[in-house]
Amino acid sequence: MTGASTPAGPLVAQDPITVRPMCVEDLGEVTDMFRTADEDALHNRFFTLGERVVNAHLADLQAPSHPQCHVAVARGHIVGIAEMAPVEPGSEEVAFFVATGMHHHGIGTTLLASAIDDARFRGVRTLVAEVLATNHLMLKVFRDAGATMSREDGEVRVSLPVTTTGSEHGA
Repeated sequence: MTGASTPAGPLVAQDPITVRPMCVEDLGEVTDMFRTADEDALHNRFFTLGERVVNAHLADLQAPSHPQCHVAVARGHIVGIAEMAPVEPGSEEVAFFVATGMHHHGIGTTLLASAIDDARFRGVRTLVAEVLATNHLMLKVFRDAGATMSREDGEVRVSLPVTTTGSEHGA
C-alpha cells in the first residue's frame, strides 16, 4: 500500500474503530504510518528522532520474534498500533503509536483496552510503559485506565494491573 495510512477527512463519532492482531500484510501500511508521522509523534514514541530509529523499529516488527502487535483500523485504514513485549514473567511493556492527525478520536484508549484484554487472555498480570512526561495525551489514557505512575528524569513509569475479569480500567 502506498501513501499515508490515515483515512481521508476527519473521523467522527459514528466511525467505528476496530482492533485486530497485526498480520504480515499490514506491514506496508504500518510502515507508511511511521514514515508519514510528524516529529512530535515520533519523539513521543521513540524518545528520539531520526530515520535510523524508525528503520530499526520497522525491521523489528518484521522479525520472526517481533512483539505482540495489534492495529487499530478506521475506514479501512490502519490508524494506530499497540505493541506488547515481555519484560519479566507476568509483565509486559506496552507501547502505542497513533497516526498523525488521528489523535483525540479514542484510538489510544481503544488500543489500550485491546491490549488489556489480550494480556488477560495470555495470563499477563501487569502492563508497564515508559512515557515522556510531555506526552500528556498518552498519560491521560493510562491515568483514565487506573494506572499508577512515577516520574523520573522527564519520563513517567506506568504500571497497570491486568484484572482477571472484565475491563474495569475505563479503557
